[in-house]
This record gives sequence, structure tokens and C-alpha cells, in this order.
Amino acid sequence: MDRQAMQQQEQLVKQQFLTQFDFLCEEDIEQLWTAVKVEQFPAKGRIREAGKRAEKIYYIVNGAIRGYFLELSGEERTLFIRPAGKFFGPPEVLQEHAVSDLIVEALQPCVLLTIDHQALMSIIGKSLSIARLYTLALEENILVLVFRVKILASKTPHERYEILLKAYPEIFQQAQLKYIANFLGITPTSLSRIIKRKQNERT
Repeated sequence: MDRQAMQQQEQLVKQQFLTQFDFLCEEDIEQLWTAVKVEQFPAKGRIREAGKRAEKIYYIVNGAIRGYFLELSGEERTLFIRPAGKFFGPPEVLQEHAVSDLIVEALQPCVLLTIDHQALMSIIGKSLSIARLYTLALEENILVLVFRVKILASKTPHERYEILLKAYPEIFQQAQLKYIANFLGITPTSLSRIIKRKQNERT
């Protein structure tokens, strides 16, 4: 993408932010952008590697991503799947100089806002609106993790599927079933059976 196209894209992203977060003004956006980098990733592109310092949070302009970690056995455990218009980041970002084992990859071609956490902290002290945005981003991350813990701890596989479908229907259009199944703590075969059974009930 050439420089002019990137500038046009940035303007569109800024406008999207102003529309989605209507408590922000243009001055807030300009301040925020001092901590922001607009980045593109191809499908399956690695956004974050394990073992890196947790120094950034992210906003998905378009596309979808998944965050996961590797067990000692090498098996993947999906922590979250996030669609466009959402924030995500390693929980350890709240701890200064902390290292995170979170791996993040693009499920589709993505455009992301990569936000430097330390730079953001310096801006928050100057803008209550940006502080509010930061609080929303943290709440999103916490609620997604709590959501997964609750459904794994207290729900049957069928109930997990129903709850996820109701809460985040777009995920089923953006992520492969094997990743959704991993997030739900079941096998892809079990998830396929649940979906087929549900479809049969509707006919």
C-alpha cells in the first residue's frame, strides 16, 4: 500500500473511531494517534509471539483474530476469538515489564491499531475521554476471559455452543470450527455434531 493510500486508510479508521466511540472528539483522536500504529496482517499472520513483553493493546479495524497459548505438550488452548470493532491484548499488559506467553494470529486479513501501552498511560492523564476508552478496552478483555472460564466450568458442550452463538454469532462466520471447538473445550467432531443436531431441530 502506498503512502497516500495509507493516509486515506488512517483517516477512515479515525472516522470509524469517532463513530463507534462517540464520547471522543477529534482532539482526543489526534492525541491517541501519538500512541497508535496502523498495521496490516495476512490471514494466519502472526501478530504476537509468546515470550515477548506485554507492551501493547490492539483494536481490530477489520478482520478477526484468535489468542492462544501452548501447553507443555505442545497442544494449543484458545483463550479468545475476537471480531472487528473489538479490543484485545495480553492480560499481563497491566504489569510493568511483564512477559506473556500469549500468541495472537490473524484468522482473516486484518487491519489493526497497535497501541503502545506506556505511551497511552501518559495520554490518559491529559484526557478523561481517552481514559474512558482505556477502561472500556480493559473491561472487554476481562469479560471475554471471564466468559470462557464460566462456560467451561459450569456448562455442557451443547450449552457452551448455544451461549457462544448467541453472544458472538459473527465468530462462526470468521473462524474455523477447529478453533471454535478449542475455545469451547470440545473436539471439532463434537462441535460438528452439535451444530448438525441443532440444524436438524430447525427443519
